[in-house]
Amino acid sequence: MNRSPRILVTGVNGLIGGRIFERLTKDNNVLGSSRNSGSYNSNQFDLSNVGQIKAWLDLVNPDVIINCGGVTAVQYAEDNKEETWLVNVLAVEEITKWSKLKGSKLIQFSTDFVFDGKNEIYSESDMPKPLSFYGKSKLQAEQIALSNSNAVVIRTSLVYGFSQKLSRSNFPLWLIEQLNEDREITITADQFRSPTCVYDLSEAVSKLVWSNFVGIINLAGKDRVGVYDFAMSIAEVFELNNQLMAPIITETSKTENHRPLSSALDIELARNSIGYEPKSLVNSLIEMRRLMNYKSV
Repeated sequence: MNRSPRILVTGVNGLIGGRIFERLTKDNNVLGSSRNSGSYNSNQFDLSNVGQIKAWLDLVNPDVIINCGGVTAVQYAEDNKEETWLVNVLAVEEITKWSKLKGSKLIQFSTDFVFDGKNEIYSESDMPKPLSFYGKSKLQAEQIALSNSNAVVIRTSLVYGFSQKLSRSNFPLWLIEQLNEDREITITADQFRSPTCVYDLSEAVSKLVWSNFVGIINLAGKDRVGVYDFAMSIAEVFELNNQLMAPIITETSKTENHRPLSSALDIELARNSIGYEPKSLVNSLIEMRRLMNYKSV
């Protein structure tokens, strides 16, 4: 592209979309969209309006589409399968058709939940086998997006961070709120992820906009971490009472039965292809605390 590319970021009211939008607007021609009007002066467009996606994209006419929109809550997806399929699959199908026709680059977000959790860690070449309807919808979206020869599918894991314009919470923010209110909570101790700092993730996406890389790429934290251990690290960095947290195993929690036990992601390909090198978990949490201007209570 000889001129500055016109970039569309969907889902900018979410953590990932909002942070990517903030990062790219520093030096690019960027338009954001979200289902509800938000704080980024974004276009209001609901991806569930599948029949209007082509006309909307014709109007916006992006050179690069970064699709961060979609249903992401596992239990919500199980309970609302029709809506989930509409937004996570059929909308991606329309976006992909348009991007192929126009020769636009497509960056589609996916998830570590495309795996069944029987391995400790997964590379891009491992065979997906989702347990949840959410995972199945994201795997289908991956396959559709990759029919565009100029597409990137990003798999990531347990993304966290802070922004002044967040429309919903994420794991550390939820945990901080619970512990600050002296609530006793249970945390799964037998599930393992690669907690991903959204600041590292957004930097990597900005590189992918300009990179020639196509295909599936894992962008996640550098460490395989238990969810309970993650919570303990949060409590330590934010000086919270970790005695309020009790570990449980997945089988005792009805809301956890569609989640893989281990879905950590191998990031070697990202290291080699775009120089991705995320910060350590503790350093990322320290950065998050600084951005929040958090004062212990």
